[in-house]
Amino acid sequence: MKLKLLLPITFIMMNLQVFAQNDPPESPKLIEVASFDHYQPIGTAITKSGRIFVTFPRNKIYEYGVAEITNGQKKPYPDAEWNRYDSLQAANRFMNAQAVW
Repeated sequence: MKLKLLLPITFIMMNLQVFAQNDPPESPKLIEVASFDHYQPIGTAITKSGRIFVTFPRNKIYEYGVAEITNGQKKPYPDAEWNRYDSLQAANRFMNAQAVW
């Protein structure tokens, strides 16, 4: 007789525990921090301090190989000189940056 009572009580207690659990926390929302129109970014990185970096391939439409995103705007990183394509200065230029980390 006790076993017949114990099983339903156990079942009810287990179900109450499941229903009492809180909903899982919401996933973080995606936030657009920049858009690039006709430029095609291929690599992205975010530092621990929140700095955002993007790489771009050297295509027909080329501006920078590596850029830092600040206030939604891209600016050459570390400077415009490093991002200026010049095959004769390859040791001091980003020729076709693929990734950053």
